[in-house]
Amino acid sequence: MPGKKLEPRPAAKTRSIHDAPGILVTGGAGFIGSHLVDALLSWFPTTRVTVVDAITYAANVENLVNARRSGRLRLVRASIEDRALLRDLITPDMLVFHLAAESHVPRSFADPDLFDRVNRLGTRVLLEAVRSAGAQRVIHFSTDEVYGSRLSPADEGSPFAPTSPYARSKADAEGEIRNARNAGLDVTVLRPSNVIGPRQHKEKLIPRFIELAQSGRAFQLEGDGDQRRTFLAISDLVRAVRLIVQKGTPNATYNVAGAETFSVREVARIIASAMEKACRFEHVADRPANDRAYLLDGAKMAALGFRPRTGVQEVVREIMTGDRGAHAALPGRSSRMSIAAA
Repeated sequence: MPGKKLEPRPAAKTRSIHDAPGILVTGGAGFIGSHLVDALLSWFPTTRVTVVDAITYAANVENLVNARRSGRLRLVRASIEDRALLRDLITPDMLVFHLAAESHVPRSFADPDLFDRVNRLGTRVLLEAVRSAGAQRVIHFSTDEVYGSRLSPADEGSPFAPTSPYARSKADAEGEIRNARNAGLDVTVLRPSNVIGPRQHKEKLIPRFIELAQSGRAFQLEGDGDQRRTFLAISDLVRAVRLIVQKGTPNATYNVAGAETFSVREVARIIASAMEKACRFEHVADRPANDRAYLLDGAKMAALGFRPRTGVQEVVREIMTGDRGAHAALPGRSSRMSIAAA
């Protein structure tokens, strides 16, 4: 469904920022969002961060324990579909990070309307609120799945070929972004690989496999188990966001490719080895849209100086030892950032 067109407005003047006047993070109590919140509070050591999160099953307020200690976090439990609330929260010149989304592919087949409403319509509502408030910059988190299954790496100009309701809803959200850009908003889009790390919900591949191994059960392989995924450590994604905030081009889109690509079967073997467990497999029925591979061309991010550093084995160790994100910048460990606003 096409998004409602936004009328153009005059662009704001270019200026320098030494500390963001305000930051809003949607979905900030989730896996990726909470790591980003920790980092933002360190990068901008005098700035308040407002988190808007519906606190659904995949979010956890405990993810924000470190952030709350900063004294600069405001957590608002609400849906991004709440137009009036967003208009009250977003202020002029605010830096907005949009992560709120439904993201589990199998769930998207059970309730595609929910995914469309939250991921596409929610993005439109947020962009309208940003425009109404006069905020100038949004950084939107999309996914590599918009490109569909590929045997060769997709660059940022590659056509979309989503195969699941989840991927389709994220592709449609980018349609809303195109309208917003045409109306004068600066919206940066990130399309990351499969992000992994501490705080990830147990429905996702690596936490689920770790849980199976801990309980002595066989690894469940959907189909043949040879589907390949590129894995991006959350610490690497956070570093990529910092580079984009500092050096990114206005209205640009960036693939953020991970360090390593493995089949699902290979991931199981890595986890079994790390946990010193027998590697037993149980084949179960394949799920819909279980694409063979997602591959990204990361040259555009490399030009900003980004290189992924952290591999799957290291992330597995972090999760196994209960590390909930000590590798991320936390409040009290300032690494002040200067950025330029478009």
